[in-house]
Amino acid sequence: LKYASDSSYSSAVSWSSDGRSFAIYNTNIFMQHVVPRNFKLTKFRSFTRQLNNWGFTNLYENVWRHKYFIRGNTDGLQLLRRVQIKEPSKRKIPENSAQNKDQPNEENFSASRGQYLPLG
Repeated sequence: LKYASDSSYSSAVSWSSDGRSFAIYNTNIFMQHVVPRNFKLTKFRSFTRQLNNWGFTNLYENVWRHKYFIRGNTDGLQLLRRVQIKEPSKRKIPENSAQNKDQPNEENFSASRGQYLPLG
């Protein structure tokens, strides 16, 4: 970010006045000239996903913040950690749903025979 804000690309990305967040003004220039210097990403959406994965917060449109990512504080960079990616939730189908009506369940299981009774 230092390179971008000190170069001719400051119109594409810059630090906020307090140095605690940064704003991306021109995503095309940012992705074509700034991002390739440090990342192997080609799509802005992929870049923002990485920001989220590293715990950055989107304050508002294309303005990002992280409590350890502060202008001039290189020691804080060591504290950045990738956020654990949650497992996709396994959607539980309610017992009375239409999807469940044709599935074997306790109501159509004959314990004495150890088999499912015909549905319908």
